[in-house]
Amino acid sequence: PSELPQIALGVTYLGTIPVPEISGDTVVAHVLEFRNNHKTKQVASSSKASRKSEVVMETAVAVPVDLVISSEGIRSVDVFTKEQIHNVIIKAISYATNKTVDKKEDLFFFVEVDDRRDSKLCHIFSSEKSIALALMLGFQRATELGRAKAGNPFAAVGVDREKVEGPLAAYFISRK
Repeated sequence: PSELPQIALGVTYLGTIPVPEISGDTVVAHVLEFRNNHKTKQVASSSKASRKSEVVMETAVAVPVDLVISSEGIRSVDVFTKEQIHNVIIKAISYATNKTVDKKEDLFFFVEVDDRRDSKLCHIFSSEKSIALALMLGFQRATELGRAKAGNPFAAVGVDREKVEGPLAAYFISRK
């Protein structure tokens, strides 16, 4: 199994849109329709009422990012400023998939469900085909690790153990 966290380079953050469902073909169709209708014009909206009634994109320009996928969640970091754009915990992600757009480009997107704000937001990223596939595999692996770790925040994620030194070394019990 691959070690986490996994970092994907060469990914472009296209934006975030509200979606009607938390998973499935409806989300895929909604994202593709939005992308086809808003390739050049992407607008931002600040009012909650307009967000619910019309489809709006959170960003005005495509932003190159590094995606960090771990058992805790997905983080996107701006390549140029090194500022974190998103940090979504794995439990808040209801759906993730990749979709081929053309011969060179794939879309990777995931749906974040926030019960406190009663929102379903889809974060959309563009990348080369091989990167989008790696993102999906990384996300699936992160989900498996997150489920295995559920209920035990102290569960070890990796197989490597730190060597115990000092006065506690005499009381160390090997778990092999």
